[in-house]
Amino acid sequence: MATQVDVERIISELTGGQLKPSSSLYWLASTTALFRVLLASAPEGWSFDDLDPTDEETYKKLQAIVEAHSKAERTFRASLQARPLGDGKTGGDKPAVPVPASLQPGAD
Repeated sequence: MATQVDVERIISELTGGQLKPSSSLYWLASTTALFRVLLASAPEGWSFDDLDPTDEETYKKLQAIVEAHSKAERTFRASLQARPLGDGKTGGDKPAVPVPASLQPGAD
């Protein structure tokens, strides 16, 4: 949820808080927000902020990246929907959600 809030906050900032920005402004703001929030690393020397806004290829490349991200997110979310939910009951000493030993509380 926090990630989505960050994306929406940046979109709002970039559109000046407009409730109904133009479709092109909204697309550019949402694409910028997506990159700023979700981009963990980029190829050396590449910067989103250095892209040429007057080059038509810039937008085609960005659109391809946005579409790839959307497809990956849909696939991920569909995989979550396909998994049956547990009932919260466990068998024996096996926890419903394994917690790595490094995160387990220490002995009192």
